[in-house]
Amino acid sequence: MLESLGAHSLKQLVQLPRAGVARRFGRSLLTELDRAFGRVPEPREWFEAPAVFQSRLELLAQVEDTQALLFGARRLILALCGWLGARHAAARCIELLALHDDIAPTVIELQPADPTRDADRLVLLLREKLAVTRLRAPAHTLQLACHQVVVMAAVNATLFPLPASAREGLGRLIERLQARLGHDRVLRLLPVADHRPESAYRLASATVDSLVAEPAPMGRTAAPAPGIGMDTGSSTDAGPHWGALPRPLWMLEKPQALTERNNRPYGHGPLTLLAGPERIESGWWDSRLVQRDYFIASDESDMLLWIYRERLPEAGARHGWFLQGRFG
Repeated sequence: MLESLGAHSLKQLVQLPRAGVARRFGRSLLTELDRAFGRVPEPREWFEAPAVFQSRLELLAQVEDTQALLFGARRLILALCGWLGARHAAARCIELLALHDDIAPTVIELQPADPTRDADRLVLLLREKLAVTRLRAPAHTLQLACHQVVVMAAVNATLFPLPASAREGLGRLIERLQARLGHDRVLRLLPVADHRPESAYRLASATVDSLVAEPAPMGRTAAPAPGIGMDTGSSTDAGPHWGALPRPLWMLEKPQALTERNNRPYGHGPLTLLAGPERIESGWWDSRLVQRDYFIASDESDMLLWIYRERLPEAGARHGWFLQGRFG
């Protein structure tokens, strides 16, 4: 109809009388023209990412090897990172499902040490996870879901390394070790307020927050760990463990009995006492009383050892010297 009126372009159309155009074509055509030329506002609805991310990808063929899933999973991870960027968020836990025909899917869970939306980091973590995962059956579809997200601002690039860079590097190391070995096999030591060496620590799961110490406030210094370092014997009250010997980092699971020759402890050869004694007498409240005198000794190869001698062993316990740990 416009062509029959001689209007072959927008210029020719806007030159027609508006009243006649509205009568013939309706007000909607005039409104569309006015928005196109910017005469009236044109409100737009902003794109809003869905609240929950879930995406599927059908594979071209049945896949039996987990490493073959990495290519398709990478496409899903890139889509996930785009969704996280649109929501200014980061993923705390990601779940990848490999769907099979007649049995339950194989679940692969990714838990980065820190919330992230870095696609390369997630793909590297997934590669480590797939290396130790076996499919329950050939997979035909991949499904990626992310249910745990946290708000995360964009990261600004820096010229020089910052403390956050060291934290990120440590986080990537921890998450790769946990993906390869399992979360229950990457642990850290926590001190326990107990003088007995075998009860002075406990094992806990390793996390970045627990391994990266917060900086001390200005004008204050952190207190040293109990029993670490040689006490100088000063008369100040700063050291609650006055006279305590250094502790080795390599502790034996069970004390190893030593023999005694010529009133001297003897291992593979005679041992020379270098420092001590440090008396530890504790544990009466839980029926595990220890009464020991600890020494630092060296063997014929100048290796430093942490040994002790039972002071008053209980009935039935072995008398003599024992090896508790070795210094690095």
